[in-house]
Amino acid sequence: MYRFDRMNWMVAAVAGGGGLLAAADATAQERQVVSKEVGVSSSEASLELEFSDGASFTISFENGRVMADGQTLGAYQSGGAAEQEWRSLLADVLSLSNGPLADALARWEPDPALTGVEADLLRAVDGALEGAVAGVGGGVSRSLAGQRMGELLEVVANSENVEALGTALEDIDLESLGIWLHQDHTVREGAAHSGSLLVLGGHLDVRGTVDGDVIVLDGTITLREGGEVDGDVHLIQSDVVRRGGEVDGDVVDVTRQLRRAENEFREEIMAEVTRELGRSRATGRAGGFARLGRAVGDILEAGITFVILGLSALLLTRLSPDRVEVVTRAVGHQPARSAVVGFAGGFLILPVYVLGIVILAISVVGLPVLLAWVPLFPLAVVVAGFMGYVGVGQQVGRWVLEHDFPWLDWVDGNRPTHLRLLGLATLLVPFVVGNALQVLPLVGWTGSLVNGVGTIASVAATLTGLGAVIVTRGGRRPVDYEFDDGPYDPVDWHEAEDDDAPDSAEDGGTGGATTPTEEDGS
Repeated sequence: MYRFDRMNWMVAAVAGGGGLLAAADATAQERQVVSKEVGVSSSEASLELEFSDGASFTISFENGRVMADGQTLGAYQSGGAAEQEWRSLLADVLSLSNGPLADALARWEPDPALTGVEADLLRAVDGALEGAVAGVGGGVSRSLAGQRMGELLEVVANSENVEALGTALEDIDLESLGIWLHQDHTVREGAAHSGSLLVLGGHLDVRGTVDGDVIVLDGTITLREGGEVDGDVHLIQSDVVRRGGEVDGDVVDVTRQLRRAENEFREEIMAEVTRELGRSRATGRAGGFARLGRAVGDILEAGITFVILGLSALLLTRLSPDRVEVVTRAVGHQPARSAVVGFAGGFLILPVYVLGIVILAISVVGLPVLLAWVPLFPLAVVVAGFMGYVGVGQQVGRWVLEHDFPWLDWVDGNRPTHLRLLGLATLLVPFVVGNALQVLPLVGWTGSLVNGVGTIASVAATLTGLGAVIVTRGGRRPVDYEFDDGPYDPVDWHEAEDDDAPDSAEDGGTGGATTPTEEDGS
């Protein structure tokens, strides 16, 4: 990803530079040259132009450096092909002026037979002249930028070190970058190159001053006595030879630096993988004991829950045995009705509780009742639910006992307490079995399934028991249904107490009394 980011950045830069150059060329209009001045000597060959819009432009070959409006285009060899081409152009336009002069400068092209550094330098001069004559503001820098962008794209396309090159070019000003492709270049003694240098597949001989950074790809750089690089030297599969020269910045082996970073990243990944593998092995060794410990703890928790439920059931039976019996009979003889009422009641508990709070809060005399309603209503719901749960437990215990399991011979079916404890234990069996299954490595997932079944069964038992409590008005109102040993008649406890009182005839009253003779005759 990093490598592609570098390439995308450079391609975008080239595309942007090319777009600016094309836009400038499309909108450019040639300016009229109103005057020119040609200066020629043994060490100088210059051309100065003035245009009709008042602008001026100067380009000169002087003391080994080519300058265009104060910008350094490069260096040339005195008497070399580049200088001869330039002097030949000056001789051709010496007699021209105005429009013909502008046309001649715009049409001029370097000798195509020239190659290497001299050809690159003359192409830069040609671009500067075309930009000046076309009237493009900043034409020199834009033309050079487009040319250097194209050369840079060629380097990127033909290099196998895109990532390293992108790293080296990260902080380089591309518009001032001098590029030498597969050729040698020399910064002559006493000369100064303004801007950074990129040498690909060649040798850079620094005898003068480079005011910028130097990037050498697949080549060498020699720092001669008196040579100086003001910036950094970036080496990409290249070597540096010091022969008295100086580098004000750092000499960076980009290839080695990237390789070191990749190795460090690889080592970090391997270390992380090793830690994860070690953690997995440790977890695997301790996982069995951890699962066993959790299972034992959950089973103990189920045992403690049974003890608490059993003691609470015994206490409830002790305090109100008749009501528990009525609720138990309602569960056994009307389970469907109890379940429907219980599920409906479960949904209505919270709305009733909130509605009661609201009504009591806004009523005049409701505040004292509200203080009792808030804590007692939830407590009443819990007690009712537990009473129903105990009733369901007794029916479950009776059902289990009917299967004649040999290990249940000690349970007395005629004692409700035994049946209730057996039923409560049966409702907790799924949790014990589920926790035990979770210890097994292959079928441990079935333990969660069994625990889920146990949870559903417990919720259904609680709601069904709650429905039985609601139907029987808290165990105070038996319903009319048939028992196995005959019809069960609802009993009004108040009427039963009146029936136990002495008959009015025994008190000497005569109303409604019969004599023994009448009874015998009836």
